[in-house]
Amino acid sequence: MIDIRQAIKVREMLNRPRCKIGITKKFPGDFPLHKEGEVILFTPNGDGFCTIESPISDEWIERNRSENNGIRTIGTCVGVPLNLIEEILI
Repeated sequence: MIDIRQAIKVREMLNRPRCKIGITKKFPGDFPLHKEGEVILFTPNGDGFCTIESPISDEWIERNRSENNGIRTIGTCVGVPLNLIEEILI
């Protein structure tokens, strides 16, 4: 599981001004990509929903860079209700 320091680092790499850091609350039903208490990056869409994604580790980012791959997050989900995310003010 990724910690808040890694989320901050990845958010800075992405250079997305609207991107925020949060922790997932309990999702209703089965939601296999994100578990309760997971540190995520999220971008509010302005309509009560957001896009969430999980930052990856430094080791994974370095491996991706060595393969000319710029991926820094995984598990992107679009249309997640904002009430399922607890924002961390940093």
